[in-house]
Amino acid sequence: MPEEHTGVAQLARFETPADLLHAVRACRQKQWLAFAIYTPFPVEEIQSSMHYAPTRVPWAAFWTGVVLALSLLVMQWYSAAIDYPYIVAGRPFFSLPAFAVITGVMAMLGGVLGSFVAMLVGNRLPQPYHQVFNADDFGCDTESFWLMLYSGAADIDAQAARDCLAECGATTTQEVEA
Repeated sequence: MPEEHTGVAQLARFETPADLLHAVRACRQKQWLAFAIYTPFPVEEIQSSMHYAPTRVPWAAFWTGVVLALSLLVMQWYSAAIDYPYIVAGRPFFSLPAFAVITGVMAMLGGVLGSFVAMLVGNRLPQPYHQVFNADDFGCDTESFWLMLYSGAADIDAQAARDCLAECGATTTQEVEA
């Protein structure tokens, strides 16, 4: 899950994905791990160099699917065997094959709902405001690559961050209130 950052951030604009990749590697080499990337299209080299932590979405999907399927199975058992037992051709009150299909469907539905909710929580959505909106020309351009380095997250000097980003090929660098 991404961390919440406050304070001042350095927002740098790059013209090519190679420059952005160079800046990401430079930030990681200096142990500046608090940064975000905004690109007009997915750049796989950058994604692999950021070293994201493993996500918890698969576990949330699995456990919500299991809990929903078991709770539905218990509800079906209670209604068929305890609350309203109905004898049909000498069959048992609760027969698992009769309830297996709907239990499987509910397990899949629970997994989908769990993964959707975990994704929303993990990305802190809906988020009607983001600090990148404080930038002057962020939304005007659909061809630039952006890197936001959170200066207040660690002991990062703002001037050193600007210098490092300029060395990596940033065309503009601006301070953004995070």
